[in-house]
Amino acid sequence: TEGRSLALNQAATATHAADYWRAVSLYTNGFRDGHIWFGFNQPMRRAWPHFLTARDATCKTRVVLNDGEPYVPLGAELLACDGLDAESLLRKLVDPYRWNADIPHERNTNSVFLMTAIEDDPQKPSTCRFRVDDREFDHSLRWSLISQDRFAELIDQATGRAQARIALHQIGPVWFGSLPTFHLQVPTQVDDMRALISELGQVVGKL
Repeated sequence: TEGRSLALNQAATATHAADYWRAVSLYTNGFRDGHIWFGFNQPMRRAWPHFLTARDATCKTRVVLNDGEPYVPLGAELLACDGLDAESLLRKLVDPYRWNADIPHERNTNSVFLMTAIEDDPQKPSTCRFRVDDREFDHSLRWSLISQDRFAELIDQATGRAQARIALHQIGPVWFGSLPTFHLQVPTQVDDMRALISELGQVVGKL
């Protein structure tokens, strides 16, 4: 009941699709059940600043993936953005919507979503401060749109969860199916699953 009230209050002040996503995700994430998930019927366009960060075992948030951002090297520590320190940013932009508090280690894994946003999200970070060795510097983020497929690929790379494709494989007389996920988030995964089902029907028909 409390979560529903909080989500309704947040939805009432929404001015952007990202605000609406946060309101509903606040409610669904409150159940602390990974089987409950919310998404838009039509994929929303995603944006990122050409790098991703993640919280490590020492509680520091560092750049773990860089693709075209020359001023923020891998390993750079994120100190703050727009006046909020890294921990406060995670508590504001990630924890309420993605982290199952009953599974503590998931917090660091899901921290990778900090530097991602729905297109034109008014809450996305603008200027951030980083530390590299003993040098600190401020940098204005350069947000760019990416496809849903590319977004999923980047998250997998940053978290080390690159997955095999959904497909059938034959080794000698034996057929194997690779089903790395049932959480089909992008069109290519849906297409691969349909192709697997079709191919499986053809293989069974020949047995």
